Amino acid sequence: MGFILCASLFLNVTDVSAQQWAMYNTGTLFDAFENPSQKTFQPDSSRRYAFNFFVPNGGLTLQAKGPADNTLRKAIYGLPLDASGIDLDSKETNNISIAQNAYIFMFRMFRSIQYNREIGFSWQVKTQAAYHITNETLSIFDNYKYLINGENSNIFNNKGEGQAYHQFSFSYRENYNRRLAFGAKLSYLSGIGYTKLSIEDSGLNIDEINHSFSSRLKGSYLTNFLYNSFDPLLLIPNIKNPGAALTLSTNYRNKHGFFFLGNIKDLGFILWRKQPYLHKIDQTISLEDAEAKNAGTKLKEEIEKNILQNPVTTGKFTSLLDTRAELLINRDFNSYQPNLILSKSLFNKNGQIALVNTYRWRSLNFSASTTYNLNKTLEIGGQFLVKSPNLDFFIGSDQIAKTYTAFSGIMQSDANRGRGYTAINMYMGFALKVGPILERYNTADRVPGLKKPGEKSFFGKIFTSKSKKR
Repeated sequence: MGFILCASLFLNVTDVSAQQWAMYNTGTLFDAFENPSQKTFQPDSSRRYAFNFFVPNGGLTLQAKGPADNTLRKAIYGLPLDASGIDLDSKETNNISIAQNAYIFMFRMFRSIQYNREIGFSWQVKTQAAYHITNETLSIFDNYKYLINGENSNIFNNKGEGQAYHQFSFSYRENYNRRLAFGAKLSYLSGIGYTKLSIEDSGLNIDEINHSFSSRLKGSYLTNFLYNSFDPLLLIPNIKNPGAALTLSTNYRNKHGFFFLGNIKDLGFILWRKQPYLHKIDQTISLEDAEAKNAGTKLKEEIEKNILQNPVTTGKFTSLLDTRAELLINRDFNSYQPNLILSKSLFNKNGQIALVNTYRWRSLNFSASTTYNLNKTLEIGGQFLVKSPNLDFFIGSDQIAKTYTAFSGIMQSDANRGRGYTAINMYMGFALKVGPILERYNTADRVPGLKKPGEKSFFGKIFTSKSKKR
């Protein structure tokens, strides 16, 4: 019941989609690792090695949306929980989503002029979490009297799932011909943390005379760490919770100037085998003196004592990543670059449609983005990018107005700052190219990866081999 609320709000202060749409089709180092068929280097201008010098590249997204928007906003702003305005007749749940993607290490190398071969290595940390919380759950932590005349069956049926992991990747890209390119990213995963809550049956009995109540809960809570006893060693990459992932990417530019980019991104899994804990929930939580000012704290303590203290060690289990299919369509008009991006999760209902408009002036890029989420939210974003042959620097937000409002409300502790759902999204990054400048054959003193007579590209060999077998 309520411990998922506490856990969710805790994650918000410590960890939707973590895609930065305005970074697609920019030719930056970040773009090349997110979309492996993309080129990073420009012959005769770029130096051979691209590196982020351990400056984190990526960002964070938090979104809280539902019929209890005002209550959730106050909680995120760090204000006391206030459930007085919640419509308890609404059966819609409140959704709290968290997504984080940060590249700690990125290194990419130009392998050869012929076929524009590039290879890269990266280390990133990712978090994905989504929780669905009922209105009654928020209300009971504030004041049980809100629920006296309401329905008392299955009103605490909350659910949610979240995981965090390291991702170590090798990426490769090359041109198949002048118009078509392929890329792939193969990753080893190291799981950090996993939680999954499912309350299948619940009820509430209120004793108005004695100012007390009891709540019946039945379900399960699965995690790889003990509540209030998180092992810091889990933050260190290891082989205790291994996994693997694959990203496949291709791009094509037709003779009319239209550019198409397609991805199957993060098709993979994590095997959680290091001491998984299963809390089998089938208890009744009772609270006396429910009118006390610290009733919410006492309720949290009762949940900890009755549900989270004696887990059962269970066997290993597997979780899937948020695998996505993506398509980008573009046609440049001199300094103006519009990108239409379609993204759909393959294993859940999440998806986005984004339109990014970029104006380029020399090495400066200014972008405005509009994104429609299939969860019925509209996002307006902006980005500033410095992109030269040997330097990348970017900062932006896919929800620039919501993010500004949320930070203003947090700094001023003012719940009136903001309307509707609450969201925070921000990202930034930096990379630099070093080494010798890449020169074409006709101007170079030395050409890396000069093509041997009859040599074919890697993907060309694969497709030629398949056609011969047919």
